Amino acid sequence: MLIFLLLVGCKDSPTLQKITITPADKDVALYSEVIQYTATGTYSDQSTKDLTKEVTWSLDSTTDTLFSASIKGLLTPSRSGTFILLGTPTATDTSSDTVGYTTLRVSQ
Repeated sequence: MLIFLLLVGCKDSPTLQKITITPADKDVALYSEVIQYTATGTYSDQSTKDLTKEVTWSLDSTTDTLFSASIKGLLTPSRSGTFILLGTPTATDTSSDTVGYTTLRVSQ
């Protein structure tokens, strides 16, 4: 009976299926505003979780970043151009290789 109870209690953890980055596809002027991005994870059981503080924020086109070092997801548009912003799960989250992304266009 104990074995049955242990097996019934075992359940696979939901896996990360998608990361949605908001605001999406933003157009701003250079130095016009500070933007707080959020990352929301959707899991295989259809639950959602705020991953803003858990993902690594980066840009696709450069090794440096426009993101704040101290506040996760906070970005200052200090360079003109079109950027793809990435929200990547940390190396400790092995449940998925899903990456969230959106675009940011900064004009002068």
